[in-house]
Amino acid sequence: METLEKMEKGLTNHNYRLHTAQKDYIVRVPRKECEHIINRYQEQQVEQMVSALSVPLFYFDAKSGIKISEYIDGLC
Repeated sequence: METLEKMEKGLTNHNYRLHTAQKDYIVRVPRKECEHIINRYQEQQVEQMVSALSVPLFYFDAKSGIKISEYIDGLC
């Protein structure tokens, strides 16, 4: 069974922890009022450049800013 838990952290995003049978993920949904602060296209480029070093990224939409990455216990 999959569950979605809202996390209280995040200044420019709404963050959710998605629990699945296999593993947990962080789903980030940008706050509408903060879209002018962050360049998501630039963020996507940086994510690609550091992909071997960072948390596994499963989905990134630069237009909407929605991002899904692996949840690592103790980081959030």
